[in-house]
Amino acid sequence: MSKQPASKDTPENIVFERWLTPTWAPPLLFAVFTIVYFAGFLFSSDVMQGLDTRMEFYLGKQPAAEKIADLAPENWDRYLGGTPISGFRQPKYFPLYPIYVFTTYHRYLGWRYIFATLFAGYFTYLCIQGFGLRRTTSAFSGLAYASSPTLLTFIYPGQEGKMLVMGLLPLMVWALYRLMDTRKPVWVFVLAAGVAGGIYTPHLQMLYYALIGLGILFAIRLIQDYLNERDIRLATVRSALAASGIILGLAVGAVGTFPAYKYTKTESRRAGDKGQGVSIEYARSWALHPEEMASLLIPEYVHFYKPHEKENLYWGRNQLKLNAEYFGIAVFFLAVVAIARVRTDPRVLPLLALAVITAAYALGPYTPVFAFFYHFVPGMNVLRTPGMIAFLFAFPAV
Repeated sequence: MSKQPASKDTPENIVFERWLTPTWAPPLLFAVFTIVYFAGFLFSSDVMQGLDTRMEFYLGKQPAAEKIADLAPENWDRYLGGTPISGFRQPKYFPLYPIYVFTTYHRYLGWRYIFATLFAGYFTYLCIQGFGLRRTTSAFSGLAYASSPTLLTFIYPGQEGKMLVMGLLPLMVWALYRLMDTRKPVWVFVLAAGVAGGIYTPHLQMLYYALIGLGILFAIRLIQDYLNERDIRLATVRSALAASGIILGLAVGAVGTFPAYKYTKTESRRAGDKGQGVSIEYARSWALHPEEMASLLIPEYVHFYKPHEKENLYWGRNQLKLNAEYFGIAVFFLAVVAIARVRTDPRVLPLLALAVITAAYALGPYTPVFAFFYHFVPGMNVLRTPGMIAFLFAFPAV
């Protein structure tokens, strides 16, 4: 994909471009943003107590040597009287685990929130730079994504695994685009690292949605490149490299994926041909209803639970609302403006298609898109909460 001509420089643009030119400047920018946002946690001994966070505050107080020894794959847990846990997902293989060696479990969760935010900002910056846009534009996009309620409101329910997948998404998109543009094998390993990291977050449903998003972007990019080049060999090479990155990532994360896959086929409520978990009605529960989609413009429209007042103001059709899909009115407006360039700028169409398809999927029973995915895309019929895919139309917008 060729880079588009840059817009005319202004004095402000020149200044910001100069500030961001050193290789250390962009990561420093996002590190400062993250430190400021989480200062209350970083400069205290407090923890960030999410609703899904376990209350066993003794966790993580064992010696560092014991935590390191726990890295060996286990088949049972001594704290559960020998209960088999070899099929559990494996967050201990996520690269942030060394932090846990030197702190408690609940403090470690706080660090996972911090790095999810840092990843979201800096990897978005790298991704937008890879699209051929200016450093200033890339920095704005990174800050918009890292500060979006779509990401940060998952702190309250305590779902740092979702946040980490959202933070790794820009890395995977960046690697996919660079792989297709340069056809260099190094990007296979970057893509694989993103996929494997997503497995060990360990929120597999969010990762699966991310892979669906990558597939949409890849398919449209592949068609665009083929129509420009008319070279089946290059299309084949791009396809092989992209597939290699995904397969390698799944292989590295095999200990976290195959037990979960077997669980959905045997013990889960989704297993077999009968039961609550196999119907399309169950699968599309927790969809985003039209009133939730309206909250993309007015975040308080459908409202949510107010934790300090312990007051539930949410009036939508789901059971409750603990997070927001809102990603900023300025971002929404700029994204709509960018649609006007869909015919002249080849970068717009893949992102627009990703946003439209995933937004339609998130609506569940209100569009035929969810039913199509449920019946024809492998693995989608064992998932529920289609609204969880909202990050895939927030990211293209930024």
